[in-house]
Amino acid sequence: MKFGHPLRVTGELYDFIRSTKAESGLGRSFDFELSLEAAETPTTPKELIFCLHWLRTHGRAAQLVSPNLNLDAMAELAGVARHFNATLSVRLSGGEREDTIEAIGRATAGRVNYRIAGEFQASHIVRLASRLRG
Repeated sequence: MKFGHPLRVTGELYDFIRSTKAESGLGRSFDFELSLEAAETPTTPKELIFCLHWLRTHGRAAQLVSPNLNLDAMAELAGVARHFNATLSVRLSGGEREDTIEAIGRATAGRVNYRIAGEFQASHIVRLASRLRG
């Protein structure tokens, strides 16, 4: 199974964070992001369903999910994330084309977490924010 071992390790990490927070008196809740970015192939909607369902049924729901992105499947991946009450998380470098950013905004209906990598100019952030409206 492609994600069996990584999901078990992810579950152990989730449990460690939760218990550490509880022991420190900070409560047990936190936002948890599942990252599939390092997978060898782009994440399919079926794979995302499997992973998010596995986490949820094991009491470790993810609030954010970062797939190995295939722009052609963006709308489906965003729909899967929404079904599991998660937000799609996308890493940007600043060199993305306007139509790519607009496609991400439309596919996610503006419900997306952008992680900015490298140096990003203020003008890029303004441009990105203007495209989030979908």
